[in-house]
Amino acid sequence: MRSDMSKIIVERPRFGGRLTSFPPRHRPDCARLPMEDWISRQSIRRAWAHDRKHLNENLAPLRRFLQSRLGHQWDDVYSEICQHINRDSAVQLHIWQHLMEYVCTDPYVALGLVNRRWFAPEFIVDSKTGALRVNPRRLRPRRSAPKENPDRVSVNDQQEYRRINGVWYELELCRLWNSCVAYDYGIMRSVAEISDDERQKFYGRQVFASSKRQLNKKEIRRLRLAPKP
Repeated sequence: MRSDMSKIIVERPRFGGRLTSFPPRHRPDCARLPMEDWISRQSIRRAWAHDRKHLNENLAPLRRFLQSRLGHQWDDVYSEICQHINRDSAVQLHIWQHLMEYVCTDPYVALGLVNRRWFAPEFIVDSKTGALRVNPRRLRPRRSAPKENPDRVSVNDQQEYRRINGVWYELELCRLWNSCVAYDYGIMRSVAEISDDERQKFYGRQVFASSKRQLNKKEIRRLRLAPKP
């Protein structure tokens, strides 16, 4: 850990405290006075909280240091931190407080058995090995993109292109109706012989192909539907 970590974290100036405009909801009772005399009748504490000064700490170096020590024993990491942090100093004590917010050493809280914080810490100490780990509760599962069917290209609700037995066709889709007596040119059977599950699996909805037309090479090349060699 860098010896000047405390200076790096608190080197940013505080932000806020600039008077941009007087809030109309917090005007003093002497609103009949000229505006330049309002400040003399106002309380020492400002009536608006968003203009107060706030800390502007740069905690990224501390987070990067913890990420570089993933897999190391927490006792060794904590000893290295304590060599450069003196908790008798108010500034360096504040760094230690942020360290305790980032790292959870309680195994019950780390496992989620006890909830003592309103947020999940970013790092935890493995109760079995004592190593510094990333909190798995903070890891969001990546949503895998839906797999596209290479043999199907949907144009609209009434038209799609299908590759059937290695040949590309243009299918005209129609909705089902009561007592539908027709032939499905996609599944190549009568509509009455096709179950709803089979139709849902093939089309993704309850429709049938009323007509089918084979695409020529120019149409396949234009639509980039040619199969890979």
